[in-house]
Amino acid sequence: MPDHLGLVAGIIDEIGIVDKINELIEEKKTEKVSAGKVVKAMILNGITDRPTLRWIFQCFQSVHVFYLQEVKQISNLTNERLHLLKFFPQSCQDYYLLI
Repeated sequence: MPDHLGLVAGIIDEIGIVDKINELIEEKKTEKVSAGKVVKAMILNGITDRPTLRWIFQCFQSVHVFYLQEVKQISNLTNERLHLLKFFPQSCQDYYLLI
């Protein structure tokens, strides 16, 4: 578990997100888990040290296809990104490899 989860949980508690959401939702007191606690759990579960698909696609946001003197070029396609492309569908590989 990342070390900063406790810090993030403390900030969530300090600014009162859970209570504010519960006030806005006006849910029944019979619910076992409040909407505010569900949102807090979603925030904390979204924090991870492991790469996710979101991370992989963000990795390719800096890769650009452009023309220089009428020749198609590609920028920021590193060896790491080329390796990751092997796991992408063929259509993605075609786009990034200019095939």
